[in-house]
Amino acid sequence: VEQLQQHFHDIVVQFRVQQPICKRNGR
Repeated sequence: VEQLQQHFHDIVVQFRVQQPICKRNGR
């Protein structure tokens, strides 16, 4: 269960980091 939470956290971090980049690139 702990491993799954860590994987989910990694995805959230990647998505949060990719969000601003995509928004900046879109503009």
